[in-house]
Amino acid sequence: MTGPTYETPNHGFGIIPGIVIYLSLIVAYPIVILENSSVTGALETSRDLTKGHRWNILGALLVLGIVMGVPAGVVEILAFATGGLWPLHVAAAILSDIFEQ
Repeated sequence: MTGPTYETPNHGFGIIPGIVIYLSLIVAYPIVILENSSVTGALETSRDLTKGHRWNILGALLVLGIVMGVPAGVVEILAFATGGLWPLHVAAAILSDIFEQ
């Protein structure tokens, strides 16, 4: 005899809308800082500025993520393969900071 089975909600439906919202609001913070805008004004301006360019922004973020992540990952793999030498961890952190800027 088995107990009742419960279906869990599929939280995957929030991923795509979350990405779209993120892409539409990605420049809100710089707008607040550079234009001394209100929060709601910055959100509206960000949405308007990114309209029609969200696929380009997503592609650029993916490329930047790969460009920043691969060298740091290679250094981390080398650090792990050599017994976890701390200088390689430091080098990975430095490379990550360099590529992040």
